Amino acid sequence: MRTDHLSSTDKKRMEKRLKYPYNVIWIIGAESGLRISDILDLTVTQVKNGRPTIRIKKTKKSKRVYIPKRAQKEILANCPKSGTVFTITRQAVFKAFKKTAADLGIKAVVGTHTMRKT
Repeated sequence: MRTDHLSSTDKKRMEKRLKYPYNVIWIIGAESGLRISDILDLTVTQVKNGRPTIRIKKTKKSKRVYIPKRAQKEILANCPKSGTVFTITRQAVFKAFKKTAADLGIKAVVGTHTMRKT
């Protein structure tokens, strides 16, 4: 599916309207450029580290990524002490992004890849 670029104003509106955990996924995806599959595989230990080295699923390469402080803070306040941070599917994230964009009146095609287009 093709997704569109969003203006910086629309990106901020999306981030503010989304609720946890979708807002955190949006922040991490927008600031790190990770794919949704890599974001959903993050563990609590990696988030606590702040700059973990992860293995990218698609390319099988290692990459050191930055977890934004505001996302890190919210994750640590809302998730269990260990294990994976997110227990949702990429389809659920797609539906939340699409619904939020429609509620905000954004005409662009919004999906999980949209957050990577900065």
